[in-house]
Amino acid sequence: MSLRWEFITEEHSPYISQVFSLYDEIFPIEVREPHHVFRNGLHGEAAKYYYFLVGIEEDHVVSFATAHYLPDVNTGFIVYLATSPTVQQRGLGSLTLEVMENKLQEAAKKAGNHSLRALALETERAEDAHTVEERVDSDKRQRFFKKHGYKKATECAYVQPPLYPGGQPVPLYLLLKTQHALSSVQEIVASMYRYKYETVNEIDSKVLQALLAGNACK
Repeated sequence: MSLRWEFITEEHSPYISQVFSLYDEIFPIEVREPHHVFRNGLHGEAAKYYYFLVGIEEDHVVSFATAHYLPDVNTGFIVYLATSPTVQQRGLGSLTLEVMENKLQEAAKKAGNHSLRALALETERAEDAHTVEERVDSDKRQRFFKKHGYKKATECAYVQPPLYPGGQPVPLYLLLKTQHALSSVQEIVASMYRYKYETVNEIDSKVLQALLAGNACK
């Protein structure tokens, strides 16, 4: 089957409803964002730095990823990476990640940089798993991202902000991929909060500032 890639740039894309169906199937309701959050990234100032990728086979969405380029710290923040359960074990997750990483590198060069300073993403902590199955899934994700060069930011007690106003923050691992040592992880976290959670998720800046103060990132 022929696989092709498309970046969604407007909310009337014929593929966006398929993405939401796949998203709701894969992610437990307690960690899902409202669908309008995806759409928020396609409008206004956020749209300049937001990337919404879909992998398509025979007009069906088989994978997707979303990410933000953070211009003030020259970093790519990958938010979602998912593949359809019907096409797993084909390396599709790796391909989807590669396409998104390349797009973020393009964004860095377009902004006048030689390359990205870093790539960042969040993932669930193994110690927070409630079942053996959840622990196995967490370990699998850690191995996947480690294989692709991501390392846990051990100097940072990272907390994901609420996904929607009134929601609860969640301790997560912050994974980083970089060729050089970073002088400040805190700068990257602050930018993630601003471009993703304040602008797109519409979380109050006071909530984010309080979380940032408690992250204990260097």
